Amino acid sequence: MSNRIIALFASCVLLISCGVSTQSCCKDNASTPLPDAEPIALTKAQAAMSSVINGFGVDLLRELYSAESGKDVFVSPLSISLALSMTAGGAKGETASEMTSALGFEGFAPEEVSAFYRYFVDAILAVDPSTTLEVANSIWTDKSIQILKSYSNYAAKYYGSDVKNVDFSKVAAIKAVNQWCSDKTHGKIKSILEDSDLGLAVVLANALYFNGTWRFEFSGTERDTFHGISADRKEDFMYVTSRFRYGESAGFQAVDLPYGNGAFCLTVLLPAEGADFGKAVASLTPAVWSAVTGSMYSNEVNLRLPKWKLEYKASLREYLEALGMRLAFTGAADFSGMSDTPMCIDFVRHKTFIDVNEKGTEAAAVTAVGMKATSAGPGFGPVPFVADRPFVYAIRERSTGAVIFIGTKL
Repeated sequence: MSNRIIALFASCVLLISCGVSTQSCCKDNASTPLPDAEPIALTKAQAAMSSVINGFGVDLLRELYSAESGKDVFVSPLSISLALSMTAGGAKGETASEMTSALGFEGFAPEEVSAFYRYFVDAILAVDPSTTLEVANSIWTDKSIQILKSYSNYAAKYYGSDVKNVDFSKVAAIKAVNQWCSDKTHGKIKSILEDSDLGLAVVLANALYFNGTWRFEFSGTERDTFHGISADRKEDFMYVTSRFRYGESAGFQAVDLPYGNGAFCLTVLLPAEGADFGKAVASLTPAVWSAVTGSMYSNEVNLRLPKWKLEYKASLREYLEALGMRLAFTGAADFSGMSDTPMCIDFVRHKTFIDVNEKGTEAAAVTAVGMKATSAGPGFGPVPFVADRPFVYAIRERSTGAVIFIGTKL
């Protein structure tokens, strides 16, 4: 697995505060188009950090799909990256070095990365007033743990997170964290902790919620056959013929379906008909992702896309350890920048939700880090794009290419 697994997550979730930063969602359609979104300006260094994050997301998708034995995968690289980056801010020595390397930010100063997150999250929250995007971060500490003032100031400055003091020896603390997750995701993810998690020292959490209405309107919906991995089945397909950004490269067709003012889009990557989907996902490296999304141009497309809804969860410890982030999970971990109490990471847990339908897309993610104390050119005419077989999809911010969510539809 690439050593950039966590980087992609960084470009997606900046944890804007325990209080949620929100954009209200307004309905839009082809008859009343919104003005096109203004692109988000990035410096050369910021663009490089965004690219590293995207590579992390693509790598993580590939590795999780391989491990899940043909099951659908759906993750938020932004949410994961933000939660881990906030945690890394309290690490020291080799522990900090390993976490920075796993996230893909070896060449950047920690303050530079944190400042990028703050800038980027603020920017994506403001880029489309017609689309709802909410990002929230929170830190929960057991009453026995004293968080350093320097760390709480860091978390507030860069991640908008405050520190809540609770009693993790009681189920009430578990319920409080879960209620926060449910509130911040509009009830789509109701819990991230379990009753068996009693005894934790610190929980660092990120929540992300997205609700976007299509910039265009589908012409209708009809039943048709989806050729799945294990069997063919009937599903509801949405259809429309319109101009979209479309591309072909590295054995994939790709199309961007815009939301609201066009700042955000759903990108669908469809392998060639007859291709082995597992091999196609295995070939999807960060370089291939860049080649495919970089090949897109405006073209007429006959689009057929199934509706789908998915809930997904994953424990990320083994993937992070494979990236080289090992000390953080052991008794040798150094989080002395967070607290004088010796601690290590116990788990990194991730849950997501997505619903794609005729109106648009609703998606949510929660990432929790639990810690415990230790001793081509334009074509001619409409291009057919019939997504009647497994495909990869992502929700992106168009101007930066930043991947907020990425997954598979089998």
